[in-house]
Amino acid sequence: MAGDLADFNAAVESAAAHNRVAIGYLRTGNIDLASLEIDRLRESWGQLTQRFAGKRPDAFDGNPLYATIWTVGSAHLVGADLMLKTGRADAAAGALNALRSDLYALRKASGIVVLADCVRDANAAADALMVYDDAALDWSKPETRFCYCRQGIDLRLFAGALRRHCK
Repeated sequence: MAGDLADFNAAVESAAAHNRVAIGYLRTGNIDLASLEIDRLRESWGQLTQRFAGKRPDAFDGNPLYATIWTVGSAHLVGADLMLKTGRADAAAGALNALRSDLYALRKASGIVVLADCVRDANAAADALMVYDDAALDWSKPETRFCYCRQGIDLRLFAGALRRHCK
């Protein structure tokens, strides 16, 4: 059924798993295994496209990103292949990360949150907090617990909000 969001999310996760693994292999310089995962990703993306490109789940009604994700996603895969074949592993990883970002934006525009989105948000929050990577921080000082990199939010409140968002 076209309105079944759970089936759509499961199919996207199948493709996304290969994407994450390929990015990991590219990060460690294992080009052969990255290429194999990109092939698996392309196959999984093809199945996803065949099943859902013309059958929008109800949750995406009115979302203009849904119509473009299929061609944009395929373009990212072609780009990753071309970059890998020309020895530009960093650019291949960039194309795969762009696919992740586009899927994130698609879900976010429809108010859909999956575990992968929570992990992405948590990683971004952790990166922002790394400026405070100092064992000698004095949490009683406002300048320590007040994170200016996130529009001035109290880090304790921020951590609590993140926990509630990603239950």
